[in-house]
Amino acid sequence: MKKENPSMHSIKISKIVQQQWKKMSADEKAQYLNQSNENRAAYEKEKHDFEVKRHEKAKEQGRCSTDEIQVISAVKARREIKA
Repeated sequence: MKKENPSMHSIKISKIVQQQWKKMSADEKAQYLNQSNENRAAYEKEKHDFEVKRHEKAKEQGRCSTDEIQVISAVKARREIKA
């Protein structure tokens, strides 16, 4: 939409998109919601993997304890239970 109307303000674009979203049926919205959930899950996994690697590296260098890695794993498990 921004490409079609480069001078349009983001507030106006948001209002138009919001109106389009309200008009969509639940089936039409489902594909976007499913994609959003998949993207969120992939992000959470990547974030967790990054945090574990970062803490493992810090542990090797003597800057992080095993307890911190266990806390990260516990937080991830809690997030999975909520989902």
